[in-house]
Amino acid sequence: MHNKEFKFWQQHNHPIDLTDAKLFDQKLNYIEQNPVVAGLVTEATYYTFSSANPDGLVILAEI
Repeated sequence: MHNKEFKFWQQHNHPIDLTDAKLFDQKLNYIEQNPVVAGLVTEATYYTFSSANPDGLVILAEI
């Protein structure tokens, strides 16, 4: 049975071109703020599995 009233996943998958530095920074900030918004940490840099954490396990590659 499909529950169309309460969806967990979005219906559409539209890729976003992240060649613009401003748009990339916006999306990165959104991702890094998720643990803060979820109440897991008070600052993004405190989350172990975040690129915002300088001592964390995630390292962004230089482009």
